[in-house]
Amino acid sequence: MKKIAPILMLSLAAGHASAAIVLTDFTTFTENFNGFNDGTAAKVPANFTAFHQTSPAFNGRILTSGTSPYNTATGFYSLNDNGTPTDFTFGARTNVSSGFGTLTFDVTNSTGATIPGIAFTYDFKQFSTAGGQSDLNFRGSTDGTTFNIANLSGDTTTSVTTGGSSDTVFADPIVAAKTASWSSPIANGATVSLRFEWLPVSGGFRPHFGVDNLTVTAIPEPSAALLSAFGVLALAARRRRAN
Repeated sequence: MKKIAPILMLSLAAGHASAAIVLTDFTTFTENFNGFNDGTAAKVPANFTAFHQTSPAFNGRILTSGTSPYNTATGFYSLNDNGTPTDFTFGARTNVSSGFGTLTFDVTNSTGATIPGIAFTYDFKQFSTAGGQSDLNFRGSTDGTTFNIANLSGDTTTSVTTGGSSDTVFADPIVAAKTASWSSPIANGATVSLRFEWLPVSGGFRPHFGVDNLTVTAIPEPSAALLSAFGVLALAARRRRAN
């Protein structure tokens, strides 16, 4: 793992050129990845940049739950829940030697004032099981190069469910709702970078897993009225203690 991180960092620094998600107010930005319905590079959402160590990273790969044959190739996948044929997940399959990948996006604060942070929600979805361990990481950066969890809290790492010595596609995907937040102030006009990382952890067969239903919301400053209310409560508490 120590050898993988620098390669990942250099590759993204060279290739990250997507348009930023611009937060002009406190309305929630949503990406459901349903447009990524054929597993090709052309269908990657406009605000995102995808990098996979495998070449080619995209092969029009689609994996649908409950169906066969099983696709063992590494790279990015359009993962589809067979019960909801129009619902697609941005996913990948990893490999220790040539199978890690990232999905990166920038967020710009254009609300007109400094905000205390950004709130994120997303769904982790796993479509197959395998003997090898992989993680979906959520990481942040202030310079678009060095990604870590220094300014993040919440669900920053999700480990896949493993089991069995051979690949098996689930009849229905495992779905887990996740939340995270950027907890450091962001000045008006400033941009921060976030990314999802598909990382192999141990050997063996690799599962298909991905991210879906991402939301991005600027966190507002506490209102003056709320601060005033806290002040009144604090004064009342002091008076009760004095009596």
